[in-house]
Amino acid sequence: MKTVLKSAGSVMPVVCVVGPAGSGKTTLIKGLVKEWDSRGRRVGVIRRVDRLKSTGSEARELFEAGSKGLIRSGPEGFSIEIPEEEELRPEIIAANYLPGIDLALVESREALNLPSIDVFRLDKGKIPLTRKRKNLLTVTGDKPRSDKEWPYLKEDDLAGLVDLVEKDVINKAEGEREVSLMVDGRRVPMLKFVENIIANTVTGLVRSLKSCEDAAKIELTIHGD
Repeated sequence: MKTVLKSAGSVMPVVCVVGPAGSGKTTLIKGLVKEWDSRGRRVGVIRRVDRLKSTGSEARELFEAGSKGLIRSGPEGFSIEIPEEEELRPEIIAANYLPGIDLALVESREALNLPSIDVFRLDKGKIPLTRKRKNLLTVTGDKPRSDKEWPYLKEDDLAGLVDLVEKDVINKAEGEREVSLMVDGRRVPMLKFVENIIANTVTGLVRSLKSCEDAAKIELTIHGD
């Protein structure tokens, strides 16, 4: 058997909700997730935290002993902690640990090089954290007091915020992606969600390799009995 998988396009859409501590990021994310859920979208959340605070003594001791990872499992689900010399990019985390979702929302206290919704508060800063215009989808929360024209949507306009992400991020990513599966020279049709799972997983794994961070087109051939 010869299996050929071709994957082109970006990893699953990832959007950052950025703002200082106490700005209302978590509340906004909950509202956005509910809005997307009502539209039939599958959304996952990645919360960036201080590694020292998030990793307890149990995990640190295991990592120091040589463990390559720790999974905590219980009735309410499971969590994964993996020691890394460098922080994994949210795109890689989403592709490997949230397969099959339509969008990953990243909660962060600092600006990232990702499409971003910036939760701004006048009592916490003079201007929004997201300075690069190419990354800023919109500012929400308080309106910045400056001469610069900032794109703005009210934080209770959940439908408007979701529509913006759908138009500028999700639809664009879906339009760019092309995935085809060839088995023994025959193209195999796939449901869209299966196509997304394969593309997200393969692209995320490949982009985690050195010198492959910006891979745009991937061809994978598997030979087997």
